[in-house]
Amino acid sequence: MNACEHLTEKQLEGYAAGSLETDESNEVGRHLLQCADCRKRLPDPTPEQFLDALFGEPETDEGLPPEKLSFSALLPFSLLLPFFRHPQILVWSAGGLMCILSFSLLNRIRAARQLNLQVKIARLKPKEN
Repeated sequence: MNACEHLTEKQLEGYAAGSLETDESNEVGRHLLQCADCRKRLPDPTPEQFLDALFGEPETDEGLPPEKLSFSALLPFSLLLPFFRHPQILVWSAGGLMCILSFSLLNRIRAARQLNLQVKIARLKPKEN
């Protein structure tokens, strides 16, 4: 398929429906990557097609075993993904967390010592009758 030849309506509808042969589907897909005009002419997906694309089984190459990953299994990792792309964010976040935990521990130790001191003072005070 020539880059300057646009796709026909039949090709676009077949590609959107997934009814094209594998070779033709790959060729149409490559053309769509390069041609914004043809991408604009693609029919909008139905809500079912959209949800299947988001949550459906991952597409695999022929001959390779399909991966058994669900969207819910990937959700926690996907929330942390920006941190792994930028290691300095992860380092600063870990450092900040360590500072917060250290100050919390020091505050608890100080409060325990103060309480212990108050208990000792209360024991030493003579009882007034």
